[in-house]
Amino acid sequence: MSERWLSEVVNYLARSIFFWQYLRSLTQAELMRGGTVYRRTLTGRNSF
Repeated sequence: MSERWLSEVVNYLARSIFFWQYLRSLTQAELMRGGTVYRRTLTGRNSF
């Protein structure tokens, strides 16, 4: 009973950690891309 619960918790933790790492890398890539696009629009607006 307790062993099964422990394995469930470990599985959940491993999955959540993997999920958060994936999410963080995804958001970092999105932020970098969004930042370049935002900068490009800013410079374009300034020159315009």
